[in-house]
Parts: sequence; structure tokens; C-alpha cells
Amino acid sequence: VKHIEEVIAHGMGDSCISLGEDLYTLPNPDIWELNTQLLTETITPHLAGIDTVVELGCGYGYNLWQLAELFPEKTYLGGEYSGQAVELAGMLYKSTPSISVSRFNFYDSSYAILDAIPKGANALVFTRHAFEQIPSAKSSIETLLKYADIIKTVIHLEPVHEVSGDSLLGLLRRRYTEMNDYNQDLLTVLQGNARVSIAETKANFFGHNPLNPTTIIRWSPLP
Repeated sequence: VKHIEEVIAHGMGDSCISLGEDLYTLPNPDIWELNTQLLTETITPHLAGIDTVVELGCGYGYNLWQLAELFPEKTYLGGEYSGQAVELAGMLYKSTPSISVSRFNFYDSSYAILDAIPKGANALVFTRHAFEQIPSAKSSIETLLKYADIIKTVIHLEPVHEVSGDSLLGLLRRRYTEMNDYNQDLLTVLQGNARVSIAETKANFFGHNPLNPTTIIRWSPLP
């Protein structure tokens, strides 16, 4: 994993990023570091009292590995649809028992990865550019709410169609989402569910791809 990070971080050239509505160019290594900071600085303040960190749609578990480097005392569970990614994670973290990645499908009516967490545990669940692949978030949010007894906090680092706005950049973002058939209802679904308590929304906070920026949504399930 460290080798992969080094290869990407030492890529040459500059790229365009976005912070809200503003565009900047930065060297690629700096952008990679900002991406890392976005994850750690978003998750870290909410880890107090958490014993299990779960990422849904985790790929081969790189985000989990980053967090485990900082907080090795916690348990890290990843769910991923791709069997090849799960197999790769098994090889990468063979000597890191705190991290495990298993098969997962957002469309399932129950999530085995959450069923495996002991009753009385406190879990933080997060997604990072994973819900974007789901045309509608409705069924997945309903499934997550079944685990209100163990989920303390849910954090989405996702592109959010509803906050794109009507500026030129916002219209381009909307069109980008529509052309790629990315999710368009995550925030709407959360706001419309009486069992969801939204604590924080940071719209278009950072865009490694300015047309597909990350919005941060933090919420808790109500009984």
C-alpha cells in the first residue's frame, strides 16, 4: 500500500481542484495530500467512543488502512462488491488483523458486515464516493437504519447532486452527474426520513475532480 501511495504522490504536473465554487491548480502530490487530510480530518473528531469503523464500498480498503495507521486500537471492517478487491485486501492486510474486507452489496436488504458487529458496540459507518454509484440511496439508507442500535454516526464523503447550485460550475456539475448516471437523491432521501438526524452538511467541500466534488454529510440514526 505504501508503494502505491508513493507512486501516485510522485506523479508529475499540476491539476485543477475545487474548494466550493473556487478553482485552483496545485501540484499532484499536494492534491494527494489534501485528499488524505480530507478523510482523516473528517473522521477523526467523531471517533471518541467508537470501537468499530466500517466503510461501505471500500475498494481494497485503502481508506481503512490510512485510519488504522492513526488509530490502531480500533477494528476496521470494509464492505466491497468487487471480489477481486476483496481478494487483494486479504493479501494486503494479512498481517493487519484489525482490518478485514468482505463482500457487500448496497442493494441487499440486510448487511452481513453490520450483523457481525456485537450488540452493544459503537460503530462509525462512512462512505467515500461509493453512494455516487447508486442511482437512488433510498433502499440503502433504509437498510442502514435497521442497525440504529450499533451505529453511532454515519459520514458520507460523496458528490451530492442537490447542492450543485445554479452557477456555471454548478450547472456543469449537474450535467456531469446526469451524464454518468451518478446518484442524485442522497441528501433528499436523508432529509425526508424522520429517523435520520442530520448533524452537518458541508457542500462541495473539496473537489479532486471539480465537476464531482466531495460534500460531507454527517448524520445519526434515530430509534
